[in-house]
Amino acid sequence: QAPASLRTAIGDGRSSPSMAAMLASGRPSSFDSAEGLLVVPPEPPACSVPGLDTMAVPGDAEDPDAGSWQSSFPCLAFVDGTRSQAIVGCVILMNTIIIGLETDIPWPGWGMIEEALLLVFTIELVLRLLYRGKRFFDPSDQIFWNLFDLVIVNLGVAETWIIPWFATRRRSTATLALRSLRLLRLLRLLRIFKMFEYLQRFVDSLLELVPTLIWIFLLLLAFCYVTAIVLTQSFGKAAASQNLEMTADELDDLQRHFGDIFT
Repeated sequence: QAPASLRTAIGDGRSSPSMAAMLASGRPSSFDSAEGLLVVPPEPPACSVPGLDTMAVPGDAEDPDAGSWQSSFPCLAFVDGTRSQAIVGCVILMNTIIIGLETDIPWPGWGMIEEALLLVFTIELVLRLLYRGKRFFDPSDQIFWNLFDLVIVNLGVAETWIIPWFATRRRSTATLALRSLRLLRLLRLLRIFKMFEYLQRFVDSLLELVPTLIWIFLLLLAFCYVTAIVLTQSFGKAAASQNLEMTADELDDLQRHFGDIFT
């Protein structure tokens, strides 16, 4: 507490408003009798935990939907669990092995097994769509793999059920279309890359390299174009315009290899 004389001075209005406000705030203080000054310690920082003021909080202004999303079907959370993904991975491996066996071993039961496996993939995709909702198409939520699964499953449904049904009604076999779509089922094996962290990093790195590879391809194309112009002007056109001592076969070889920039 401040001395009585100081409190009296404050009550008489002879002190500064800032001093009165500091005393009224209830902050700990001390009075220096030698100097006649009220000593108030500095205000402590709002947060003394290192890194807490810079820690991201779900649902803040940067990402208003980060912590506010809730599934309409929370009971389907198991579909994104480790066990469910492991089961789907085993089914994918089984489907790949069956495709190889079906190629060399004729058996009428392969079709039923493939339909059962496709039913598993379809149910798993529908459950994921119900659980994630609109976040299934969120660019920040593995949009590449989600769209990949959607396309592969839809192609399998079209190849197994839709196209044969239309072909039966129109009395056509549609063999070429069915064979082409059956080959696309092998792409489902790439989904296993998503289930392993290192394989997923490998695929993500390849995708990040695509723009760089495009620029490298364009650079090589420009280099080949310039080289073709130089060689055509130096050998092909020069041999045709100048009277060089060459046989007809040698002139034909020059024209065949350096006659224009495309050869």
